[in-house]
Amino acid sequence: GRRRALGRARAANPQLWQTVLFRQFQRKYGRTLGTRLNCHACSGPMSEPMQACPWCGTKPTLSRVETDYPSACPRCHRGAKFDWHYCAWCYGPGFEVEAGTRHYSDRRYSAHCANAHCKGPLMGFMRYCPWCHAKVRKPWTLPGTKERCPSCQWGVDSDFWHYCPWCTKAIAK
Repeated sequence: GRRRALGRARAANPQLWQTVLFRQFQRKYGRTLGTRLNCHACSGPMSEPMQACPWCGTKPTLSRVETDYPSACPRCHRGAKFDWHYCAWCYGPGFEVEAGTRHYSDRRYSAHCANAHCKGPLMGFMRYCPWCHAKVRKPWTLPGTKERCPSCQWGVDSDFWHYCPWCTKAIAK
């Protein structure tokens, strides 16, 4: 009697279901998206490039986030590398780059800038080329799903998300 009632009470707890959902999401996309951050509103897993929480739509407060990168953009507080000339996540004036033209390799680079004069390496879900400041026009895909956001055409998974983390719009299921 009592044991069975406790089991039903736990199963109905929405926080437990949310924990299971977050864990499933991390297993499927955690490594690909680098979701090592949590939303300050709902605790859902997020990554640095995300413009909004895909779970609740809240904009991240990145000023309190520690980045994996050696530097951070003074405007958006997202990570930057010492050899980048511009922020890859927000649009603004360039950075002062240390003397020399050395480029540092990084295993996260997965594409190249479409600008024929640049062709610099890009990491997934960058909004701008950190080398020439060109806007990334080709929509990024989310490996493991063919689903696209109706607004920005970037990869989303509505089985998990309620909001597009790239353009902040609600995703209709």
